[in-house]
Amino acid sequence: VSVFSFKVHDLGTSDEKPTHVTQVTIKKSSGSATWSSTLAGAELWDGESQIATGTISITDNDITFPITSGNLDIANNSNKDITLKIYLKSSGIVDNSTMVFQVSKTAHGFTADASGSTFASDFGSSVTGNIITVRVTAAKMIFSSVPTSVQSGTNFTVSVNATDANNNVDADENGSVTLSKNNGDGNISAAGGLTKSLSSGLYSWTDVQNNAASVSFTLNCSHSGSLSSAISSSINISQYGIADFGFTATSANWGTNNVNWKQWDGTGWNTTPSGAPTINDNVFILSGNTCTVEASSKTCKNLVVESTGKLYSNQTSNRYISVFGNITCDGTIGNGHVDEAAGGIG
Repeated sequence: VSVFSFKVHDLGTSDEKPTHVTQVTIKKSSGSATWSSTLAGAELWDGESQIATGTISITDNDITFPITSGNLDIANNSNKDITLKIYLKSSGIVDNSTMVFQVSKTAHGFTADASGSTFASDFGSSVTGNIITVRVTAAKMIFSSVPTSVQSGTNFTVSVNATDANNNVDADENGSVTLSKNNGDGNISAAGGLTKSLSSGLYSWTDVQNNAASVSFTLNCSHSGSLSSAISSSINISQYGIADFGFTATSANWGTNNVNWKQWDGTGWNTTPSGAPTINDNVFILSGNTCTVEASSKTCKNLVVESTGKLYSNQTSNRYISVFGNITCDGTIGNGHVDEAAGGIG
């Protein structure tokens, strides 16, 4: 698209020679667009003909066109109208960003072959174009952020964007969007509502929940207007929350450090914690594993002993765990029960 035009004059001085242009530099006058991430290319045109140039350089401050002598000649005492055309990158475009192109008065970056007329160091005044505004027109909705795994009945965040075909956000799109379950297990809810208005082409729910106990699901985001709907990637449902503690040793002590513990990262027990669980941490004694409470003063928030998991002291006297939430036992705790009276584990 044509964005800027300027004249190149040969003033017809006493040398009576033409000007053989060898470089043209277009400077950034102003504007919010970052040229290096916005412009895919640029061309110079002489009327209806494109001017052959070498490999152009596009930086955030200027566009430089190397030109072989003879490809752009200005006859003695004449001028030519030159047009700058640009084309944009397919992605990374910022809607409503602006560009203003300029030929600078000094340090202009124009050069000519010494066999003909050369350019003055001072053009007398700068030539500045109009404000060019980049527009993105949305065609579809996309999910910009969805978790890979969520905990049943626990809030999670989902973000959507209104974009063009290349996923550039349309900042002027403020229509309403509705989140729903596309397929899979459970029911989708949000305390603040599943239908919301976009703001600058974006919206994020922070209170979405799925009440299913396990397996997976996908989401759908539909637009109130003509934008095509989006379907999310698959989201796993887990009883585990991000950063929950899992006892991963087959048979070992609870301990005072991180040796026998891993934290849930959304896909597995892959994160090594900095230490043993504290009063803020949910603890899972995982299926098939036996955790020995070798000493008292252990703490956690919620405690779950999974099927075939075991938690006991293996001592002749009780050991104590301070649980600041709920206890769920599908496996074995001590001799098969929680000692409510003594508050300990046998």
